[in-house]
Amino acid sequence: MFNELNFIQEFKEYVKKLGIKTAFEVGCYSGELIDVLEELGITCKGMSLETIIPERVIIGDIRTFKTIEKYDLVFSSGVLEHFPLEEIPEIIKKMGYLSNKYVLNLVPNRECNSYMYVKNNLNPPWKSELDFTLEELEDLHKQAGLEIVESGHMGMKWAFAWGSEANKPYLVYVLSKIKESIRQDKNLKKGGRK
Repeated sequence: MFNELNFIQEFKEYVKKLGIKTAFEVGCYSGELIDVLEELGITCKGMSLETIIPERVIIGDIRTFKTIEKYDLVFSSGVLEHFPLEEIPEIIKKMGYLSNKYVLNLVPNRECNSYMYVKNNLNPPWKSELDFTLEELEDLHKQAGLEIVESGHMGMKWAFAWGSEANKPYLVYVLSKIKESIRQDKNLKKGGRK
């Protein structure tokens, strides 16, 4: 299991309040979050470059993925930090194209001292992954042309897995949506009405 159990429950409660019916996970290597959404009655699909559940996941890259399907929520957890910083706004924008409602991204929190201690001192295999402040993650969503709905932190109990001195949650998140003006322009181009 990749995700920490308390975080999985926290994620489940967060998504439940969004009132969505469909979701698409980008980078769903192990599939636990897909399972959680399906428990809520949400129809969920996922994509990953590689996976341990190939029978349930589209093997592919969000940067080149094409589909006409739209989802109420397009999300990633622990994915954006593995891409070069300059590519991230385009990835978020691509997630926005797949969404008819929300885009949610969760990434490591640079202000979580227990995570940063492990990353900087113990030479973990993920030492080179990026980490973000809340403001930086918000800015990346704005660069992608999305409107911030809310942002915050998740994974406080997960932070204690890195060390007992945890001061802040392990993850920062941004929930965003396509700006209404962009959505209306898309509808007009498709022959829809404002």
